Amino acid sequence: MLDLGYGTSLFLARLLGERRLVGVDPTAAMPDIARRQPGGDQVTWINEDARTLEINCQFDLIVLTGQAVQVFLNDDDKQAVAFTIAKHLAPKGRLIFDSRNPIYEEWRSWTPTAANYVLRHPRFGEVES
Repeated sequence: MLDLGYGTSLFLARLLGERRLVGVDPTAAMPDIARRQPGGDQVTWINEDARTLEINCQFDLIVLTGQAVQVFLNDDDKQAVAFTIAKHLAPKGRLIFDSRNPIYEEWRSWTPTAANYVLRHPRFGEVES
């Protein structure tokens, strides 16, 4: 699995198991922060820009979490990251990303009462959001 724009890696380091995990982020401080996450020592952290990434590996899954896809603002940047994804995504691989529509202004409803909930995860148990 390849995570483009992992940030502090609250997501990637928790997915350990039988898969190879690689995180790419352009911010110089992020690899050190990510290595300190639980399981972070078992992930390959790369300090690189997703638009120019060149590693000789393909992945069954590529993710861009936390709206990382929205940092690519112009057509050239979007095309460059699309080429990176195409080079590194295995045949029949999957791409998953999230984004927000800023026109909706959903943050206006993020009050403690409206935003807090608990869900049950099969591996991690009860998770409060």
